[in-house]
Formats: sequence, structure tokens, C-alpha cells
Amino acid sequence: MKRFHPWPAVAMTAVAAALLASCGGDKSDPLCCDPPPQPQQLLHVASPEWQDQIVYFVMTDRFNDGDPSNNDQGAGEFDPADGAKYSGGDLRGVEAKIDYIKGLGATAVWVTPPVANQWWDPLNNYGGYHGYWASNFMEVDKHMGTLADYKSLSSSLHKSGMYLIQDVVLNHTGNFFSYRGGYDAADPTKFLSLIHI
Repeated sequence: MKRFHPWPAVAMTAVAAALLASCGGDKSDPLCCDPPPQPQQLLHVASPEWQDQIVYFVMTDRFNDGDPSNNDQGAGEFDPADGAKYSGGDLRGVEAKIDYIKGLGATAVWVTPPVANQWWDPLNNYGGYHGYWASNFMEVDKHMGTLADYKSLSSSLHKSGMYLIQDVVLNHTGNFFSYRGGYDAADPTKFLSLIHI
């Protein structure tokens, strides 16, 4: 039977302690100090009793502009003076106002769909700032921010003891086609015209 000798472990511990002490707490030396802990995101929480919640609805584009760099995507879709176009609110703007919303007594925030939208509908001369004209359900609209911004909003709400309601409409998308010249029920493709955005 092999005997356990504690002296090597004690010696290694003493060497490690001496090395750490020699750095004098120099935080710039990666060998001396542990990296700062990364904050954990709280993305999922159990659903509450919804009848007990006070829900604050946010039309994200019209609420608060937390990142002006994502306002104008260069497609003629942004103009705060024109009610038909994007105005500049985004997910960072909602996150910046969590304390304000909570102070009103709300326990949950319902945001308009942040998915990528049709920015401008040339047939209606109107923009998809409202979030209900999806063009890609797998992406966050560039005007709203990034997936990281969305996760940060979710985590901040949950850490605040609040809930996030994600609005999503799957039964319609942006206006990507029209019928020019009528509609033929016998051949629905007869007058179909695709709209290129």
C-alpha cells in the first residue's frame, strides 16, 4: 500500500502563496490575479400568474432612443419628423427606462416585435417601425439593436423582478407582394407581383 505524503502538496501551496504575494496585488498582471467575474445574464424565469401582473406596453421605436448610431440605416426610412418613418427608439432605450417603468407600478414590459422588418412599403408609403411587418423572424431589426441588446434587456428586467413579454405575429409579414390587374381565384398567381425591398 502506497503511503500519502502531504509535504509535496504543502510545498506547492506555499510556492503558490509566495508567487501571489510577490505580485503585490498588481491587477494588470494576469498571472497574479484572477480575472474579474463576468456578470451572469438572467434570460429565463418562471412564468408568473399573469392575471396578477401590471403590463406596460412599449412601441419600441417611439419610446426612448438608447443608441442613436442605429437610427438611420441609409434607406430613406428614418425621419423623426415624419410619423410614417422610424423615429429612433430601440432596445437599449427600453432598458435605460426600466426604473421609470417599474416606478409606475408595472411588473412586466411588453415590447413590439423586435424582428427584422420591412423598413418601407412603397405601395402604402409607410414604414415598418411598429414591428408588425416582419421580413426575417430570425434577426433583430437593425433599428432596434442587436441580439445582445435584446438579451441584456431581458436579463435586466428579470434581475429587476420584472417580466418581458415578446410580441410576435406569425400570421402576417411585410407587404412583399400585391395583385396588379385584379385577382383570379382560379389562378392566384395570374396577377401576382413581388415587391422588391
